Amino acid sequence: MVQNDAGLHLVGRMRSTEHPQAWQLINDVVSLIFYLYKNNPPRPPPSLLALSPPKTVKSMLLEFLSMTPRNDSDQASGHLQILSASSAPAALVMLYMSSHRPNKEAADDAIRQVISSCKTILPKHTYHQCVPIVMEFCRLLNRAAGTDDKLYGLCRSSLGTMLEYIEIGEKNGVIGLRDIFPLLVN
Repeated sequence: MVQNDAGLHLVGRMRSTEHPQAWQLINDVVSLIFYLYKNNPPRPPPSLLALSPPKTVKSMLLEFLSMTPRNDSDQASGHLQILSASSAPAALVMLYMSSHRPNKEAADDAIRQVISSCKTILPKHTYHQCVPIVMEFCRLLNRAAGTDDKLYGLCRSSLGTMLEYIEIGEKNGVIGLRDIFPLLVN
């Protein structure tokens, strides 16, 4: 029975996928985020305690991003789209807005890890696939935390850096100026 003001998180994925390990890992990340948000625990859930050392959201996201194919743009695109399709950016921003300081700090570290990894461990030819993720963080943080938030500022400046390396336009497969413009005028 679902009671008033209860949160319900549904996660589903197709049985056949090109990236089953990536889907499993990102599902675990999102589950951990919701566990932290709901319980404000001083320690990880029992399923992660058995791991040595216990995994954090940040370390799991680094593992996910490290699995991104480096030499095949189509494979990299499919892999990185899993992050957005799983609603991980929205879950991270939700955790970032938590009143529980350790949760906020964990989300801040994890979002910074994603942004940093997109710029450092992934090759520049994957920026085209990373930009939508960074744009999603910008949109979500703008709405939730405002334009004066330091993490929003980092996301926005990182987006600007990445845009120098990709094509902007209005044809298929290209980041549209209409998508970027609202983030640049704030």
